[in-house]
Amino acid sequence: MVETFPEGADVHALYPVNGDVNFERSNFPFSSDIVTSTYDYFEFDKGRDSRNKDVAEVRDAVKGDVARSIFYMMLTYNGKYFENWGFDNLLSDAENQDIQELINWHNQDPVDGLEIARHEFVVNEQNNRNPFIDFPQLVDCIDFSD
Repeated sequence: MVETFPEGADVHALYPVNGDVNFERSNFPFSSDIVTSTYDYFEFDKGRDSRNKDVAEVRDAVKGDVARSIFYMMLTYNGKYFENWGFDNLLSDAENQDIQELINWHNQDPVDGLEIARHEFVVNEQNNRNPFIDFPQLVDCIDFSD
């Protein structure tokens, strides 16, 4: 893929989603700490957490997939175009993302056959790999806060 900004077309970060869910999720941080639900669609939930911040929660079966996708984007595109892909530098409420929450999701929802099949399809299409799918233990080797 040749794009001016390849992070916008990187299939490792793109998942088919319901348009309404994607709109509702917006750029709110992910969390399992939803105290007051404001939107519920099947197994997707959006609401306010215990700090009264807007957050979103995906279904359990894809929590690890989502976390690994975010880790991949942070690792792959940090420093490109002199941009910082850390949560502390993103526009929106994403700066409120708890990295430990994503690490927990990664550990609670290990790589499965469906994620591997999707990964191999993406690798075949764009010729690069998500190392967090191939080597899940890498999460323990990277300080995502820096």
